Amino acid sequence: MAQETISDEELQKYAVAMDSINTMRKSLIESISELIKDNGNITAARYNELSQIIKDQEKLSAAKATSEEINAINDIIADHDAALQKSIRHFRHWPKTTSVQHPTTK
Repeated sequence: MAQETISDEELQKYAVAMDSINTMRKSLIESISELIKDNGNITAARYNELSQIIKDQEKLSAAKATSEEINAINDIIADHDAALQKSIRHFRHWPKTTSVQHPTTK
């Protein structure tokens, strides 16, 4: 299979897109950290532990998750999802010329 050449322009577009994605990811992580801190019903460590099993009632019971912790996680997830949807809307408004494929997938 012949290897396709990637132009400097395509590489630049990819780098810009990845930088933007990394910036948004960092922003979302910071947002979750703020939501946890502002919530007051759960610590970051407990959030990290319980958010992985939030849909498994048996595991939540085994982890002795309180209703306050479960509600806090659900609230934080809802707020995070709203922020994620906002980011998605932002990306949808980017000009089509900024979309490029990852160089290794060409």
